[in-house]
Amino acid sequence: MYKFLYILCWLPLKILYPIKIIGKKNLIKGKAILCCNHYTKSDFIPIFYAAKTKVFALCKKELVNTKFKKWFLTHLRAIPINRAKPEISAFKKCFDVLNKNYNLLIFPEGTRTSSEEVESLKQGTAMFCLKSKAPIIPMVYPKKLKMFHKNKLIIGEPLKFDLEYNKENLSIVINTLQNKMNELKEQNKW
Repeated sequence: MYKFLYILCWLPLKILYPIKIIGKKNLIKGKAILCCNHYTKSDFIPIFYAAKTKVFALCKKELVNTKFKKWFLTHLRAIPINRAKPEISAFKKCFDVLNKNYNLLIFPEGTRTSSEEVESLKQGTAMFCLKSKAPIIPMVYPKKLKMFHKNKLIIGEPLKFDLEYNKENLSIVINTLQNKMNELKEQNKW
């Protein structure tokens, strides 16, 4: 199902949302946590096409409110998570993805935003990073994706953290990631 949708969507994506990917060399084979800012529902699509390995994405549980949506999003490799009260089963799925050397896509702000700056990152990203020892690959869209316009996705160098899991180190990871994402955004303004 995923491969069929991947092929089916390739041409419409190229026509509707032409995108220039800067820093594609920074994507790695093997486990990684892909972190990107989040403007629209379609932000995940170019990332899925750019990745060098399978990508699974966290999504809010409210998106899977019907049987069809649950079936469809599961086949798109979405992992629903309750943002108010995360369930252990969702965490286990995320760690399973990373243990199988796949990519886990997280929008670390936890929701779509129209802010010019990347801010208020949630600590889940840092928790997955420190517990799985997976590198974080920061990504940014300098501007909201627009149909029939040249769009950009900037991919930064992997961030590796060899730190113990504790509250202080969670903050170090989050602050480093937030600073790097804002730096990428600032360097690549239109």
